[in-house]
Amino acid sequence: MNKAKRWTYLLVPYFLLGFLLPRLTNLSLFSSFILLTSLLLSFIGAFYIASLQGLHRFWSISWIIIIVGLIKLVGPLVHFPYQEQLATILLFLVLSGTVSIVLSKIALKTDKVSSVGEKPVKNLEKRLSDVLLSKSVFITVGSLVGVNVLNNLDVIFSKKFYPAFDAGIYGGWSLLAKIIFYVCSPLLSLSLIYFSSRTQRKYSQKVLLAGLLFFIMTGFFFYFTYNLFGSRLISLIFNRRYMLILPYLSYAAIFGSLYTGIYFLNTFFLAKNSSFSLIALVSTPIYALLLFFYGKTLQAIMTINILVATAIFSLYLIFIFYYNMRHNGA
Repeated sequence: MNKAKRWTYLLVPYFLLGFLLPRLTNLSLFSSFILLTSLLLSFIGAFYIASLQGLHRFWSISWIIIIVGLIKLVGPLVHFPYQEQLATILLFLVLSGTVSIVLSKIALKTDKVSSVGEKPVKNLEKRLSDVLLSKSVFITVGSLVGVNVLNNLDVIFSKKFYPAFDAGIYGGWSLLAKIIFYVCSPLLSLSLIYFSSRTQRKYSQKVLLAGLLFFIMTGFFFYFTYNLFGSRLISLIFNRRYMLILPYLSYAAIFGSLYTGIYFLNTFFLAKNSSFSLIALVSTPIYALLLFFYGKTLQAIMTINILVATAIFSLYLIFIFYYNMRHNGA
């Protein structure tokens, strides 16, 4: 912990980037600082989650993810006066990140050890030190960075290269896609138990198949819901100007469903401590290049999102088949 404190001086140049981000991304100054805070909390939270995973505290991880997912879900439904919608969502992301860290620290402090006195603390610190230097931490952090970039890079791109009105419209479309993920977050977190826990591992293949079928059905549900009740949904969450995204709500349902499926399959590999969970991270440079060279219109960005998500989802399926074949053959 003392070694980590030595790096705190890097926070000064990090937050100074907040004054540069408005020029790079067209975000407001307030949103820039909130975004930086959210990213920092997510990074710290990833290490805590990785530590809990290394200590096999899967129930704790699941409950933390459920609570954090519910907080994220509330963000799009709340709008503070005189505050842009994106800033409100980012505020709830900061809140969710803070709650995640606090709950993780509580879970780590309550980790049971057999000894008493000073020895348990030293044992726990040694275990945490070993975990933080392990392969699983780097895989977990890299994996979470990959899936989060896939979920946010398009919004940052639109903020940078499109007028404020168009970027706002795209942000609304992106939010409707993310709602599918937020709604499914509790189930995604519970799947981690079956994929990771030794006592539940025998059910992991059944959960994997059932989960895939469920998320496919959920995708169809949101696809038809967005097509049938899209205008009412837009009026409920936004205002009339966002009706411009009505023709593209089916795109949002497809991308949101694919992203949720990617997150689910990524959870499977993450629980197995497999390098295959880094597929999304490895795909990030290709995704960025496609946005830069071909994201000339908002519809083009939506199409790129769907194509990239389809490719990544397909790769996960292929590698799951390969993983199971190798595991069953062993």
